[in-house]
Amino acid sequence: MAEAGRIIEPGRNCWRASPVRRAAVLIDAETYFRAFRAAVLRACRSIYIAAWDIHTRTPLLGRTAPDDGWPVELGRFLEAVLKHRPRLRCHILLWDVPLFYVPDRQLLPRVRFGWLGRGRCRLHLDGALPIEASQHQKIVVIDDALAFSGGLDITEARWDSRSHLPGDCRRRRVNGATYPPFHDAQMVVDGQAAADLGVLFRERWRRATGETLKPPETVGDPAGDPWPPDILPTFRDTSVAIARTMAPYGRHPGVREVEQLVLDAIAAADFLIYIEDQYFTSRLVVDALAVRLAEPTGPEVVVVLPLDWLGWLETRSMGEGRTEAMRRLIHADIWGRLVILYPTAADGADIKVHSKLTIIDDRLLRVGSANLSNRSMGLDSECDMVIEAAGDAAIRHGIAGVLHDLVAEHMGAAPETVTDVIATSGGSLIRTIQCLRGGPRGLWPLPQPAHHESSAMESSGESLFADPAGPFSAHHLTDTVMPGARPRDPRQVALTLGASVMVVVALGAAWVLLPLDDWFNRHQVLAGLDGLRVHPLAAPLTIGTFVVGGMTMLPVLGLISLTALVFSPAAAFAYAIVGCLSSATVGYGLGHLLGRRMVTRLAGRRVNRVGRLLRRHGIATVFLLRIAPVAPFAVINVASGAAHVRFRDYALGTMLGMVPVIGAVTLLAECLRRSLSSGDIGEWLALGGLGVMTVAAAALTHRVVARRWVNRSRRIP
Repeated sequence: MAEAGRIIEPGRNCWRASPVRRAAVLIDAETYFRAFRAAVLRACRSIYIAAWDIHTRTPLLGRTAPDDGWPVELGRFLEAVLKHRPRLRCHILLWDVPLFYVPDRQLLPRVRFGWLGRGRCRLHLDGALPIEASQHQKIVVIDDALAFSGGLDITEARWDSRSHLPGDCRRRRVNGATYPPFHDAQMVVDGQAAADLGVLFRERWRRATGETLKPPETVGDPAGDPWPPDILPTFRDTSVAIARTMAPYGRHPGVREVEQLVLDAIAAADFLIYIEDQYFTSRLVVDALAVRLAEPTGPEVVVVLPLDWLGWLETRSMGEGRTEAMRRLIHADIWGRLVILYPTAADGADIKVHSKLTIIDDRLLRVGSANLSNRSMGLDSECDMVIEAAGDAAIRHGIAGVLHDLVAEHMGAAPETVTDVIATSGGSLIRTIQCLRGGPRGLWPLPQPAHHESSAMESSGESLFADPAGPFSAHHLTDTVMPGARPRDPRQVALTLGASVMVVVALGAAWVLLPLDDWFNRHQVLAGLDGLRVHPLAAPLTIGTFVVGGMTMLPVLGLISLTALVFSPAAAFAYAIVGCLSSATVGYGLGHLLGRRMVTRLAGRRVNRVGRLLRRHGIATVFLLRIAPVAPFAVINVASGAAHVRFRDYALGTMLGMVPVIGAVTLLAECLRRSLSSGDIGEWLALGGLGVMTVAAAALTHRVVARRWVNRSRRIP
């Protein structure tokens, strides 16, 4: 049981609470990257890195030239250190990202890091997660004697100084493009807490790879202390708790320590809840804050968020959830104790807040990787570091100092000034921020959501998919990757089919009754298709396009559709079948040539899982994946070859699965061609009816196939 009045309780809201000699909060990447570099230079046995993203070209000192002779970029720096210390080993655990993240990542990270130190740096892509989860921990452990954990990955577009200078030329990506000011936080600890993070990393490595890493040998030389000499400890001789989020996976139960810790901390606050967060969408956290705001004598709530995000993906996936959270808190704030703010740089540009930090009064400090979002509370793998004062005056002073330092940075003031203003404003942080405004930097109210923006949390499919509170059930997974597989409300089905028929009829009527030929001449379109059809190289070019498309991840359904539009039904069917089989054969051969281990190294563990499923069930699984794909055509090809699926089963399953798909597309294309040729409304009605029947047949197929796929895939580790 926890001591009376204490928030931290191992086994309930944290994994372990362990002693440390020193701990410090590192604000912004310039401070963290420099401390990381200094610690690695003192490493003797092991370097563990768990990351959401990592990049060999990350400049650890910004664009500043070093004065110690060691390289600046991460990859070259690690290579030099490993070469200098032959006994040192580096292990990196990186999230095995989905395909839509690949354009934003460094290509082939396993190859780029694998050659460092002549193979003494090993990188593994972590896919030992539910399919919609991410490996989001940002941990570095040096010799089990020093550890960093927080919100910062050692990758590009993270580095910034605490000044967040306008137009700072050091804020550049590898390709030379600039990025906006960036704010984050990391914690560094030593002692048993660092050793515990080493245990956490090795367990994560074992789950992801099946390999057990031995703890580093004890280094008794005092000179081997990896603590960065330029970092003054914020806390001494205290304990640090480690709180985790881990989704249930295989035989491992889920862990929601971060969520419980945050809820317990909010409930225990006396006068202040200070939050910095990237997203701020967790329903449970918002509910807990709303309860405290409704109390007549509850705490002030100060929330610092980014004004907006760095791309459309974050805006579309998380924006509505944050809007609803703000609306609910503003509605609950009947006593005027809530402010939701965003920081700006000296030129007025907003600073991108990426930190995940909570301060409760002057008694608890949380710094970690977990956003206050639904997925960070129950789905992604997260790691937070927590310090509680527990009546220790020195620790209380240290927590208050971190708060004043953060506010001082945001307001462009000195920490001592913040301390003095808080004292003269009756201890109110809200009044302190208001008093300090007027300089070139500041914290400003985030624009309030419009009144009509309500119930977004419940209504947005994008938000629910991007920010789920836990792993999807089999039904959710089926709905996500294979829409229409689950039974729907009959009224919804009727509405969808009716709308489809109306759209087709409207298009046909518009084509017949309106002078669309002036804008888009159907006869010219048909003439162009006829020209392609009779080209002497039409057949080899079409089949070659399928092969090249299969190697470059072009959607095979799109290639089939183009083929069906260009050629006659018989020729299109034949070309598409031959093209699909040719592409599948080339991909299979490539996977077979590279082998399972190389394919896993290059493409990740999830491809290996598809391969194991194919190898276990053979022709039946190939057929299911072809007729209702839940993985790209090219991925199935390479995975089948790497898994050494019998080629006879593979080819037969591919042909049987593709024949109905190609047949349906060919028939629809022929009906479309006839509709274009005649312009008759009846032809358009026939096309609409056929389209509705095709959609209904596909939905029924998805319903049957998806259940078998989900059931089989869930049994594969």
